[in-house]
Amino acid sequence: MCFFQGMCFYMIVFTSAYALIETGYRQLLYGKYTTLGQTLITFLWTPCILLHFQIFNDEIYSVVLFPFNIWLCEVLFGLYFLKSWGLRFWFYNDSLSFFNHLISLSFYGYWFLLGMVIHDFLYLFPYYFFGNIQENELIE
Repeated sequence: MCFFQGMCFYMIVFTSAYALIETGYRQLLYGKYTTLGQTLITFLWTPCILLHFQIFNDEIYSVVLFPFNIWLCEVLFGLYFLKSWGLRFWFYNDSLSFFNHLISLSFYGYWFLLGMVIHDFLYLFPYYFFGNIQENELIE
C-alpha cells in the first residue's frame, strides 16, 4: 500500500467514526447532528493525529498527551474559520473554556478516551507506511 492509499484509509475511517460518535453524542444531548465543517476538519486533521502517535510512540505518553493534539486542532481551525469566514463550528460554554470558547479543559476525559481508542485501533491497523515511504511512491 502506498503512502497516499494508507493515509486515505485512515482519513476515511477516522472521519466516519467521528461523524458517528459526534452525531450520537449531539443527538443524545441536543437532538442535533454534527456539522459538515467539523467532519471536514477531522478529515484534514487526521494526518496530524497519525503524526502525534508516530512522535509519541509510547503507550502512556501518546494517550496522555493526545488531548493537546485535539486542542491544537480546535484552536487552529476554530480561529481560522472564525476570523477568515466568520464561521463557528463549535462553542464550549463552561468555566474551563479558553481561546474564545474554542477549547474546553473539561473535555480532557473525552479526548483521553478517544486517544486510547485511536491508540488501540492503530495497534490493530498499524500505520507502517510512515517508516516505509519510498521517494518514488511520493512521485507516483
